Amino acid sequence: MLHARCHPLEQRTVSEAQRLKLLDEAVSVLTPTPARLELARALHGLGAAMVHRRDMGGARRTLRQGLTLATACGATALAKRLRQTLYDVGGRAGSNSTGLLPPGEERVSALAAQGYANKEIAELLFVSLRTVESHLTGIYRKLGISGRQQLAAVAATQATRSE
Repeated sequence: MLHARCHPLEQRTVSEAQRLKLLDEAVSVLTPTPARLELARALHGLGAAMVHRRDMGGARRTLRQGLTLATACGATALAKRLRQTLYDVGGRAGSNSTGLLPPGEERVSALAAQGYANKEIAELLFVSLRTVESHLTGIYRKLGISGRQQLAAVAATQATRSE
């Protein structure tokens, strides 16, 4: 992580409005890329900036999205900070979709629901393709679903409930 003096968004010379604009742009740029961890970091910064602007609803949605990504990436320290910030603004992190999935399956589930292919998931999580396939089989069985389309629907339902 860059020191505050090296990172333009951390300098005190940047106005709150400019900071919010830059963080929003960072999220827009990172969203279509495979840089999930950097996106989670940008979402954390954007959520904190929204809190300063008193946009608590937007902050909670942004922080939840960042928390989901950080958890999927296995970034436990970032996930902890996001969870605390979310709690501080009156939000709840919730649990995984049913409370039945262990962390490895939860990470695979989150990425699969976002549309990543098995091979991409394996590369992002540094596991074998067979591990991803095994996790997906367990996820489908535990959630009582038959495929990715239903997995995406379950994820969307959970996101709606948590707002």
